[in-house]
Amino acid sequence: MKVSDALRLVPFVLLASGCAHQVAFQDVAYSIDERQRDEPVLVLIEPAERTRTVPVRSFMAGAAHSWESEPGQMLMQVADVELPQMFARYKLVDRLPEGDKAVHILELSVPEYRFESFRASVGVQARFTSVDGRELLERLYRADGAGRGGRMFWGGAFAMKSAMRTSSLEAFKEIFSRLRADLNQILDTL
Repeated sequence: MKVSDALRLVPFVLLASGCAHQVAFQDVAYSIDERQRDEPVLVLIEPAERTRTVPVRSFMAGAAHSWESEPGQMLMQVADVELPQMFARYKLVDRLPEGDKAVHILELSVPEYRFESFRASVGVQARFTSVDGRELLERLYRADGAGRGGRMFWGGAFAMKSAMRTSSLEAFKEIFSRLRADLNQILDTL
């Protein structure tokens, strides 16, 4: 094989030799300025939601690479940071326990997740049910994280995972800020 023939194969080899990367948060920990409530809350994030992945591709960060965002894992991680700071009696579950009706139930899912134009767009569905079974909230919260085009331009495939995490976390924090405000308003009127 001639050198010129081998050089023609390089783009095909590079395209076929990409890597797949799983993307969720790492070591998420931060404080929120929130008074802690005493109402007991079960937060339900179902098993299918916890394991769902969303494929993401970026030619700027390397066409041969692919990333699989894990929005359900991200949701669990943010819920585990934010909600224990809001509720003294908080428990995250993947199914509702039999017979335990003396708690408020917050059901969460991420029906919308995209990483496009260098930013994450997230939609979190929240349904809040009172101790007596009344639905108090049913809402889709949407937010976009800040764009991370510069990071991706300079860092390529190595920076893509960081850009996805940072932008996604910003979107989730914005959503949870609005969710906490709504929950406080609802619980203050009960």
